[in-house]
Amino acid sequence: MRTRALAVVAVAMFFAVSSLPAAEGSYRRLGRPGGWANTRAGAVLDGQLYTAEASGSFYAADLSSGVYRQIGKAMFADTQFLFASAGSLYSIEKSGSLYRISPADGSYQRLGQSGEWANTLAAALLEGKLYTAETNGALYATDLSSGVYQPIGGADFGNTQFLFASEGALYSIEKDGNLYRINPADGSYERLGQAGDWSGTQSGAVIGSYLYTVESSGALYSTDLKSGVWRQLGEPVFGNTAFLFAWADGIYSIEKDGSLYAIDTGSASSSVSSPAVPALPASPVSSSASETSSAAVAGNLAFAFMGAWKGDATAYEKSAAYEEAAKANLGFAQGLLALIGGSSMKVGLGDITVEVMGEKAGPFAFTVITSEGNDLIIENQDGPKKGVQSTVTFIDSTHIKVVEGGNAAQAMYFVKQ
Repeated sequence: MRTRALAVVAVAMFFAVSSLPAAEGSYRRLGRPGGWANTRAGAVLDGQLYTAEASGSFYAADLSSGVYRQIGKAMFADTQFLFASAGSLYSIEKSGSLYRISPADGSYQRLGQSGEWANTLAAALLEGKLYTAETNGALYATDLSSGVYQPIGGADFGNTQFLFASEGALYSIEKDGNLYRINPADGSYERLGQAGDWSGTQSGAVIGSYLYTVESSGALYSTDLKSGVWRQLGEPVFGNTAFLFAWADGIYSIEKDGSLYAIDTGSASSSVSSPAVPALPASPVSSSASETSSAAVAGNLAFAFMGAWKGDATAYEKSAAYEEAAKANLGFAQGLLALIGGSSMKVGLGDITVEVMGEKAGPFAFTVITSEGNDLIIENQDGPKKGVQSTVTFIDSTHIKVVEGGNAAQAMYFVKQ
């Protein structure tokens, strides 16, 4: 009975929401699940996400759809950093060499001397120059037209983890979690915010004067770079984020499972839903029209599903589904009532973990097939019910009903905590 119960509850996990307004921290998946599982570095240029893969392949993905295509030959297996500026891409390789890359065909040209950037800890592009913090603590500025570099300031940057650029200034997050504003002219700096506030930062990206960071707790934060004041966006569901990228007013993440997401930052001018970029030519790997449209609907509404849910036995007992089940088999209906009351689930970004009568299962991956009104048709991607479709109905913003395979008598009910 317990094995069956876990299987029944698991199918309730694989969906996103369908009828509530978008909110800060909500997200939608782009392209194929796991399509970026081997990404080693990435950068955004003109609405395209360029990524270097472990295989050496180089890809460009349209950030309006997630459709991607390969560019050039598989020559990028050793890429550690990737940047975009003024119509070109730039990489720093494991060898420490710096290259300019054509986004059109993947051709490249070395800048400067071979191996000059071998000790780079973190880097950022600002006004046509590449700024790098090195293991010896030095901060360097490299002219991207020639590859010529020069040191700036003292050897104060040996503990730098992340380097960002915004509105004429550089910003660093150090290993101790401190955030600093750096003057690119002389390397002088000042601390922002409270000491150690960014100690859990895993990745980050900048839009205008705001720094968006994902923390080890799974929380997404927005920091005002003028004051150092930060605030959390949405629920802490980003614990598996590997990379963050910015384009226009949108934030995009690649998760550890290789899936690409667009994240709503809450900006009134946010372009997360549909960045104004040209579509890529047809490629061997593309999302169907139904998948793209369903993902867009689910993404705008997924915020309502993030967080913790508990089985709603009261709602089930009052439902027509319970009456039908009781008529057919009273013992089974009462058992399902107890099962629902002892069930809970926790929803993260792209996966869900369930607990039934003290026994945990998951996390399980999910995908959206289509949506109609307040209903979503979803399909399990793994677990004991892989490939099974279910209908999820949002009764309101905090109550849902899940029906597996059209069997209304076994509907599951949940209430948000």
